[in-house]
Amino acid sequence: PEISASAGYNAYGSAPFDDNGWNARLSLNFPLYDGGLTRSRVQGAEADLVTAKAQLESTSNNIMLEVRKAWHALAEAREALNASLEAERRARETYELAEGRYEAGVGSSLEISDAVESYASAQTNTILSLYECKAKRLDLEKAMGGLEE
Repeated sequence: PEISASAGYNAYGSAPFDDNGWNARLSLNFPLYDGGLTRSRVQGAEADLVTAKAQLESTSNNIMLEVRKAWHALAEAREALNASLEAERRARETYELAEGRYEAGVGSSLEISDAVESYASAQTNTILSLYECKAKRLDLEKAMGGLEE
């Protein structure tokens, strides 16, 4: 519906034949039928709402999936780090035993050399596992919205 109003004053002529007058107008426009335009607009808006809700649900599901994947990747990285730490501990013990055997005169320098190489390799693997664990933690924080790209 549309309402409009107007008013005015008119003056015509010149003395002694002046003519003046007032006028006022009030108009109400109420269309009885708009050809289905309003109904069509409402249906379009409802369809847009359904689409937006579906997109929101899809985005929410994608975020949850990304968070779950990142969580599992972090758990696997932590397990790998624990395994690396255990392997490093055993390699250090092997090195200490080889060193003790050598000092006691029952071991060889080759045995110590192999133990040193194994220990250094285990330390390298621990460092790589620690790096991977930290990277997976950052991936999880990003998936949860804590970091920007």
